[in-house]
Amino acid sequence: MKLNFFNIEDKKIKNNLKKNIIINKELYLEINNLKIQIDNITFDKWKIIRSISTDYEIIGNNRIHNIYRLKRFNIISRAYYKLWEILRKYEKTFKLWGKPQINIACLAEAPGGFVQALNHYRHNYNDKITAISLYENDKNIKWALKDNKYQIIYGDPKKKHDGNLYNPEIIEYFIKAHKNKLDLVTADGGILLTDYKENYKSQYHLHLFLCELYISLKLLKNNGIFILKVYELCSQNMIDLMILMNKLYRRVNIFKPKTSREMNNEKYIICRELNPNQEKLINEIHKIIIYLWRNPKKIIKNFFTEKERNKNQNLIKLIENIEKRNLMKQKQKLEIALNYKNKTKDELKVLLKEKQPMHIYMANKWYEENQHY
Repeated sequence: MKLNFFNIEDKKIKNNLKKNIIINKELYLEINNLKIQIDNITFDKWKIIRSISTDYEIIGNNRIHNIYRLKRFNIISRAYYKLWEILRKYEKTFKLWGKPQINIACLAEAPGGFVQALNHYRHNYNDKITAISLYENDKNIKWALKDNKYQIIYGDPKKKHDGNLYNPEIIEYFIKAHKNKLDLVTADGGILLTDYKENYKSQYHLHLFLCELYISLKLLKNNGIFILKVYELCSQNMIDLMILMNKLYRRVNIFKPKTSREMNNEKYIICRELNPNQEKLINEIHKIIIYLWRNPKKIIKNFFTEKERNKNQNLIKLIENIEKRNLMKQKQKLEIALNYKNKTKDELKVLLKEKQPMHIYMANKWYEENQHY
């Protein structure tokens, strides 16, 4: 792989990030301009607007409805419903429901929504689940799931490891903590970004994605499953990541759950079945991870040559078409939401109340579509 980098201290970093968008660029930048308008709306007001404009908003917010079927499990985070949708959609391929004991690792997992979904989906079967997330103090995010159904690993206690998945030492410790190969690895990580960085999430997250990908490659069985949360798929470095993942896995799908808000660009990459004889490529990823850990002011611009990219034009075109559909939905929802920006909070609350019957209908519809065995 041939690496090029951005320096995030470069005064031109914003322009460089924008230039790195290579597919659906016009649509992508239109959406960024819509997001800038949201910055001028107070957060309290935006939360109401978002609730009005999101079809499945009521799912994952148990305080504002009385749907027993959705409330009875005390779901701890919206992530639960996203993974549930993925598991249901791909059950015929995954065949996870009927398997005996399986081994699972959940990366960047706090507060535990994926673990809870897996426990419920598998009917609390005696699976072995390990989880890792950045260790936080009491003022920040905590593990909300209090049971003995999984083991939390932060790294080596003797070295005061903190669960930082960027740290190569912690990665190796986590890998070595597993004596057996795994059936499933999930990665739901995200970094809090501000100002213009929010519009270039994937580019700033690429280091994390590579760390999560590397762990999956080292831990999974040959027929294992890797579920990775990403954001936009329009930048050159993210296209390169998709090419890389298609080299490493035989089957790669892009899926946006209904419970993932249409106004954001979050989606999941579903990878299955490791391609054999890829140790050289896996070692290259490891070298990149070490380099980025030692050079935290760098962002990968690309890691394939133009020649390699040209060999994958069919894949790039497929990604472009899928991403275009997602971007069109995102743009439509943002435009609808921004129509409410001049309303007062009281007016918005009235509108939200008027929307509640539709939201309840959509929640019940989602439940019917995603019932389990």
